[in-house]
Amino acid sequence: MIVLLFILFLVILNNLLVLGESQTKLHVGIFDMSDLYGRREPAPRSSPIEFKYLDYNIFDHFKNEKYYIEYKDSLENHETDKEYYKRIIREVSNNLQLKDPDDAIIRFASCPHRVLSHFDCIERYIHLVKGMKRVLLFDLDLNHEYVMKILHESKDFDFDSMKNKLSNESIVFDEYNMNTGDTIHIPAGKFHYVECGSRENTILLSLDYYVENDSLDNEFERLWPSQQEWKYEKY
Repeated sequence: MIVLLFILFLVILNNLLVLGESQTKLHVGIFDMSDLYGRREPAPRSSPIEFKYLDYNIFDHFKNEKYYIEYKDSLENHETDKEYYKRIIREVSNNLQLKDPDDAIIRFASCPHRVLSHFDCIERYIHLVKGMKRVLLFDLDLNHEYVMKILHESKDFDFDSMKNKLSNESIVFDEYNMNTGDTIHIPAGKFHYVECGSRENTILLSLDYYVENDSLDNEFERLWPSQQEWKYEKY
């Protein structure tokens, strides 16, 4: 009888935990795959058309060809499974002999998704916890007109079209096919284009290190003036 009561207790506890997780709300950006730019900035950059508070488990089953959803926040503000993700951050830091990051960002994204070419003003290491991603890294001279030209001409490109564009412009690039457990370094100011590599929704952690670079900050302001808070990839 005691054993049966204990088993019943565990079942009830598990149901309560599942219910609690399903009631956790995430601040989720919704992106239109056919209009990622939205024309709200001088230069293209993936921008959500709206935000909604959705159940935590939405990423377990969300599939849509027209829209994708993304949640991202500082790991310090994220409660569910926080210790699990913090342990991964520590393992990545130790493996790469990095100091503790200034911030760690967690991201959930549905597939398919595309993140238009852009740069950030931080030193970043991205670690894929779940799924697959395809990444292009490349440098552009911070000549404003030239950067604007490349970004506008490629704003509707998928991964392979972006590769062709860079090749045709004689722009050297690095291509990565990220799988679960892979880590990539994205230096401050490095342009990158990202696309999911499978039908599986993704979980990504980034280890962020702040840097001071006035030229990067100034060019970011010219390209994306209303997204200053996005210098560090936060909504």
